Amino acid sequence: MAEWISVYCESRIELDVKDMREELAAVDLRPLAEAVFDTDEEAARALETATPNLRIERHGAEIEVRWKPAGPHLQIRAVTGAAAENDIAEVLSDRLPAAIGPGPDRVRARLARATQVVYLEMGKTDARGLGAVFGEALAFRMAAAGDGMVWLFDRRWAVPEERAVPIWSHT
Repeated sequence: MAEWISVYCESRIELDVKDMREELAAVDLRPLAEAVFDTDEEAARALETATPNLRIERHGAEIEVRWKPAGPHLQIRAVTGAAAENDIAEVLSDRLPAAIGPGPDRVRARLARATQVVYLEMGKTDARGLGAVFGEALAFRMAAAGDGMVWLFDRRWAVPEERAVPIWSHT
């Protein structure tokens, strides 16, 4: 079963392998890992093991982030045009609860301006490990580049400038 982080961009961005490598090399992944793993030591070990094996490769229109020897990896792809419009319409009509308030209203307003959707897909296990760490770091970088908003695992909406404080969370 797959899990997703989705980035809704107002401005179209290019998925660039070199930029992604530079972002993961520059960003401090430790706080993200410490939030995901049970202990700080476990987070440090996971990053220490993964960092030497970290590879980002393009496969056609898709990008793959690899950090482990086998198994599913983080897959990244973007849609624009009618595909993005349809995906956004589905989120607005079917996948968002009919909640009211400043958080849901802000999410809906930003979705209405989105022109591109970037999907970061990973396995369920990776969503509770380094897939979430690498995915979140890359997603917020993409959102910053595309004046966008991040939907983390269909539960929490956030923007790069207020990353620690979600716009809105729901289950």
